[in-house]
Amino acid sequence: QLQAILGTEEFYVGNFGSDGATVMQAGVHHRNKVSSWYRKKPAFKRAIAFKPDIVITQFVDNDSRDDNWKDDANRTFVKDYIELVDIFLKLPSKPKVLIMRPPPLYVDRRYGMNQRVCNTIMPGLLEQVQQRRNLPPVVDVYSAFDEHCPVARNTREKHNCSWIATDNGLQLRPGFEGVHPTDAGNNAIGKVVADAIRQLQASKTTASADAAMHPSQTTSLADVAIDTSTTTPAIDAVTQTSTTTPPADAAIETSMPSPFADVAVATSTTTPALDAETQTSTTTPPAEAATETSTPTLLAEVAIDTSTTTPAIDAATQTSTTTPPA
Repeated sequence: QLQAILGTEEFYVGNFGSDGATVMQAGVHHRNKVSSWYRKKPAFKRAIAFKPDIVITQFVDNDSRDDNWKDDANRTFVKDYIELVDIFLKLPSKPKVLIMRPPPLYVDRRYGMNQRVCNTIMPGLLEQVQQRRNLPPVVDVYSAFDEHCPVARNTREKHNCSWIATDNGLQLRPGFEGVHPTDAGNNAIGKVVADAIRQLQASKTTASADAAMHPSQTTSLADVAIDTSTTTPAIDAVTQTSTTTPPADAAIETSMPSPFADVAVATSTTTPALDAETQTSTTTPPAEAATETSTPTLLAEVAIDTSTTTPAIDAATQTSTTTPPA
C-alpha cells in the first residue's frame, strides 16, 4: 500500500520483513526458539543489496516477549538497534534511516508479547536511538491508531476498532486479536509513513536551495541530508525519480541528479505461536524507506520487531562512507 500511496514515478518500494525477527541479537523465535536476530536473516542481506535511499525500520513487539525481554533489556535493545542503524547509515548509497513506533498492542500477552513493554517502555527507547544518531523524528504510527482506536477503550472483551483484526478462530482468547492491522489499518500506516518520507523530501529541497545560494560552501548534499519496525519490522526499498534533486529521504553524493529514490522497509513479520494461539493472518511488512540510485528511489523496509504484528504500511525503516550521524 505504501507504493500505491507514494506512486511509481518517484519511488520504488522494497519489502524486507522477516517472520518473528528481533533487533536484539539474543532474541529467539517465539515458536521454534532459534535465533530471531534480524541481522542473521536472508531479508537483511537483501535489504543491504537493495542499496536503498531511505530505510524504514520497525522493531518492538517481538523483542518484548519474556524470552527476549530480560536482564538489562532496555540497554541491550538500544545498543543493538543503534548497531543496525549504523550499518545502513554507512552504506555507499548513504540512505536516510527512519525508525517507526508501531501501532499499540491492544491485547496483553497475545502471542506472548508484553503490552507494558510495547506501549509504555519502548517509546522512550526508540527516542534514544533516534537522538543518539540524529535521525529524523520517529515515525509515530502509535498515535494515529490510539486516536482512531483508543487503547483504553479497546480491549479483548470490549472493542470497536476497524483498524485492528478480530479473529474468532483463535484457540485461546478468540475475538479481538489486538495485534495485526486490517487492510484499513495498513492503509493508515502507509499514509503516516508516506507523510514522513515527503517531509524528508521537503527538508532536502530546502537544503539544496540553501546550498545553491551559498556556492562557496562545499558540503555535499549527502552530508547535509544525513540527519538521519503489532507491527512487523521489515525493510522495504523505494526508488524515487527526480530529474533534479534526489528525494530528501535519500542522501546521494553524485554530480548528476538521481532519477529515482529507492526506499527500503525492514520489518520482522510476526507469526503467532502455535502453542499459545492459532492465527492464520500473515503480517504485512512495514512501510518502506528509500535508497537513491540512478534508477528510481529505492525504499527499503526493514522488518522491525513485531512477531505477531504486521508492521507494514499501516503503521508506518544505514551506513555512510564517512562517519555516521552523531
